[in-house]
Amino acid sequence: MKILILDDHPLFSRALKQIVQNINEVKAVDLAENVNEALKYFQDGNIYDLLLVDIGLPGLDGFSFMKWLKVNLIKAPVIIISASNDPDIAELSLQKGARGFIHKSEDVNTIIQGIKQVKQGNSFKSEIISTEISSSSDRQFSNAENLGITSRQYSILQLLEQGDSNKQIANKLGISDSTVKKHISNIFIILSVQNRTSLVLEAQRLKLI
Repeated sequence: MKILILDDHPLFSRALKQIVQNINEVKAVDLAENVNEALKYFQDGNIYDLLLVDIGLPGLDGFSFMKWLKVNLIKAPVIIISASNDPDIAELSLQKGARGFIHKSEDVNTIIQGIKQVKQGNSFKSEIISTEISSSSDRQFSNAENLGITSRQYSILQLLEQGDSNKQIANKLGISDSTVKKHISNIFIILSVQNRTSLVLEAQRLKLI
């Protein structure tokens, strides 16, 4: 297995290289401090089995690098390695195609476990981030509840954010189309909006979703 580490902190990236070299399957590890250095490895014909990428980089960031990978049809799985505790950043990383999110504070065993999980085709997320996401979701539902939004309406609101149609929402929740429409109309009234786009935007502004 050949790995590329993209991180602009040399001390951390060298320490991470030592960690991953302890995995039996790992045969080579390259280091890049910015996206341009990483791109040069690919332009020189290197093929990687796994990419460990920080988000906050000088110049182009980790998300820009992931976009380049997608455009160039590079299928190597990406694990974001970050010091951020922000659950939104973790979720955005996964939405943009990362297979894992490992916090830089994790111990050696957890980092190795995360790499092995992703190489086996699974996803992996640091427990500290999972806990933050759970807490964030609880806060969002509590905010919605305080406005008078029921748990059923909140489920519909989450599916609206994903872009689901009324029919898709009805199928996922096991209710009728007319019931979905009624719930959406009630949420319109609660949030003082008149269409689905405004509804989602207002819900995001109020940190309900």
